[in-house]
Amino acid sequence: MWPGRVHALLGHNGAGKSTLISLLSGAQRPDEGEIVFDETVPERWSPATAIEQGIAVIYQHLSLVDSLSVSDNIFLGTELRKGVGVDHRAQESRAAEILAELGATCRPRDPVSSLPTAQRQLVEIAKALRRNARVLILDEPTAALSNRESSALARLIDSLKSRGIGIVYVTHLLAEVARLADEITVLEGGSVQFNGSVSELTHDDLVRLLARGAAKTGRLAERDLGEVVLASKSVEGNGFGSIDLEVREGEILVLFGMLGSGRNDFLRALAGTAPRHGEVEIRGTRLPAGSLQRAHRQGLFFVGPDRSRDGIFPQLSTFDNVLMSSFGPLSRFARSARSERNQWQTARSAVGLAEVAATPTGRLSGGNQQKTVVGRAIGGARRPSAILLDEPTQGVDVGARRDIYRAIESICVQQAVGVVVSTNDPEEAVTLADRVLIFSQGRVVAELSRAEINEERLLALASDIGSAGAETRGEAGEAGEAGQAHGDDDTSEQERKQ
Repeated sequence: MWPGRVHALLGHNGAGKSTLISLLSGAQRPDEGEIVFDETVPERWSPATAIEQGIAVIYQHLSLVDSLSVSDNIFLGTELRKGVGVDHRAQESRAAEILAELGATCRPRDPVSSLPTAQRQLVEIAKALRRNARVLILDEPTAALSNRESSALARLIDSLKSRGIGIVYVTHLLAEVARLADEITVLEGGSVQFNGSVSELTHDDLVRLLARGAAKTGRLAERDLGEVVLASKSVEGNGFGSIDLEVREGEILVLFGMLGSGRNDFLRALAGTAPRHGEVEIRGTRLPAGSLQRAHRQGLFFVGPDRSRDGIFPQLSTFDNVLMSSFGPLSRFARSARSERNQWQTARSAVGLAEVAATPTGRLSGGNQQKTVVGRAIGGARRPSAILLDEPTQGVDVGARRDIYRAIESICVQQAVGVVVSTNDPEEAVTLADRVLIFSQGRVVAELSRAEINEERLLALASDIGSAGAETRGEAGEAGEAGQAHGDDDTSEQERKQ
């Protein structure tokens, strides 16, 4: 890593990017090897040492305190003192200078909770510069930004480079690599597949590197498809433009795209957890916008990507978590222990979950927690017509992943359910998909049939950002923001987890 250079760090989920960032930031100690900074090896590498050396990480999930002002966040832990108190006037003056250097439009006294994502990122960067950062590690910095905001960030990176700041840039978007990076490291399975100058690789070379090692799991067998169970017509919302789709009985439709491509926003809008415009129908019945619970009653089930926040009640038993949406349908005048036990065995077997009925779900491994959430949807007493799965195998091991894939295949075959899976994992897309919609910049840029799906094509189509797509994304974001003014997400925590 050289001063004034951008080093792109690439690789699929699980490739080792997060672990490497943890090592560089001092959050995790290396098992072997050394971290060398300015040709010296610090005696003890820790988060405090990394900060002292000038390393700052700007994570995708920002670490700001919403209840504090911009200036208080910038100086948090390094406050300027006046006597025994904090010199707020001096902090606000210095914060204003740093924000002006970054081209930020927010003001020192603004509460962070009121800021859009792009301005929050600038506050994080201002906080790092206040600590005299010499190396910035940016983790998927454009994932939640519009095209206009991404372009502004690119200009800021050029400015930071000119000041001699080195930047490690984690991204899935190959167009960003071509635009910003000087060097590249590609990881796969914790090993370096390539390390060198951007000029050494063509776009096709990079796509092949990123596709290497994918498709380790065999594809699901082709199935006969039935009638349409789920349809959207001119659906648009925050983060995506107008989208039409149809999903048939027994079909697995994959929404593939990088972080920030709009696929997750679209799936949430279909599920009823985010505002939307347009029509969504389940077996011909139109669903009202904005309620996951109403969608669930019509047979549309949703499994979100964050199991700890949206999927489980960690203190409750695994039995209660799995059957949470089944207690009502299984009860007539009173609960039936026999019916509940039978349903538990059905759901448990469907996803390969161990006999852990009495164990608090929070004590289970990540893989078993995910099986609990998927099992609730697939093996519950209410029979679904369609299931929406957002990153269904994120953070789970190979064994759990295969069990979840088998469960998805089984419900398609045995119950003729239509399934929509949102993912940025090309291996997962190839394994599951009968058809793929590829998202970029908030719109569908391509549709692939089963015979056309392969890792390289998925990555190439999802990674390229054209000017038309950029414009569409900006318009989608503005339309979505306007849409939010007409209705709020009324989904409660209980609704999300049922």
